[in-house]
Amino acid sequence: MPRAGAGEEESGAVMEAVRTILDSAVPLVAAPALLCHLCWVGIRRSWERVAGLDRLRQSVLPLKERRRAETEALADLVCRLEEAQGRLSAAELRVQHLQRQIDALDKEPPVFLHILGTSGTIRRGFRAEVQLDSTVAAAARAAGKPVNPAWRYDNRVVVRAMDLSSARREAEHVFPQKGGYQVFFHAPVH
Repeated sequence: MPRAGAGEEESGAVMEAVRTILDSAVPLVAAPALLCHLCWVGIRRSWERVAGLDRLRQSVLPLKERRRAETEALADLVCRLEEAQGRLSAAELRVQHLQRQIDALDKEPPVFLHILGTSGTIRRGFRAEVQLDSTVAAAARAAGKPVNPAWRYDNRVVVRAMDLSSARREAEHVFPQKGGYQVFFHAPVH
């Protein structure tokens, strides 16, 4: 049996040698392999993150463009709004001015304009004022005849005629002196 023991010793020595080699070689081989594996995992994860960041950047670019376009549109709308507010305030000032003019005109008595004759190339306009004599108006009221309230105010006449004498005839025909009217002519209208 000595041979069996020697074989066991021999195999124990071989095993011991293999164990020693493995104990010293495996860590030397395993360390770089482990390091390579960790590097690979790190690079792969980094690449995935970089690829994810690129995708995020690509998805953010349209949003940035949209934001820029909307900012420009907003600035344009703000500018148009300010212009519209300026026009509105100018219109409000104009309305206030017109309202003051209307109020002033409401306080003034009306002026009635009578136009006689037809316009033509050889006809000119002659201006005149016409009044109803107050004694005639008072006599008509006393007799119970109504007097047009327009005669309490200014009455102006524009007569279209060839000359002043025909303008006077036209005015006296419409506003006769016998009816209590008085006609006063001015310079011709151009």
